[in-house]
Amino acid sequence: MLKPLVGIAGMLLTVSLAACAADTPAEPRDPGTEKSPTGLPIATAPTEMPSASTGTTGTVDPPETHMAAIRADLDGRGVSGSDATLVEAHRKTWNTGALGCPLPGVSYTQALVEGWQVVVKVGDKTYDYRFGTDATPTLCENSMNFIGIPAETPTDI
Repeated sequence: MLKPLVGIAGMLLTVSLAACAADTPAEPRDPGTEKSPTGLPIATAPTEMPSASTGTTGTVDPPETHMAAIRADLDGRGVSGSDATLVEAHRKTWNTGALGCPLPGVSYTQALVEGWQVVVKVGDKTYDYRFGTDATPTLCENSMNFIGIPAETPTDI
């Protein structure tokens, strides 16, 4: 006697749920007005990626103290610092005290370091200088653009 009642109850539940379902699809919502369970607007991803050619390079003029330090460093290397021309300069937040230019076997602070990357050119040679919180230049001769650069061949692993 219990089995027929369970079957009838199951059919009634199925019919009830089917009747609650909407026949038409929900209207599209404006993501900017949709609220999260906390009542805050839901952030959405941009629909377009910003163009790489916006007309600005992001280069800014570095502090004159930095340029003077670069000129002095170049003079110390036997290169005419007065001939240095600015290629690009950017404010940076470095991940470590290596300033994005680690040397093998050297330990660095594992903290964010505010600073600058200043690239200058003398003749045909380009010089990539890094600065931390002061005006002491570090010439970066082995820049690491990416963390975990893939090995060129499997034998390098």
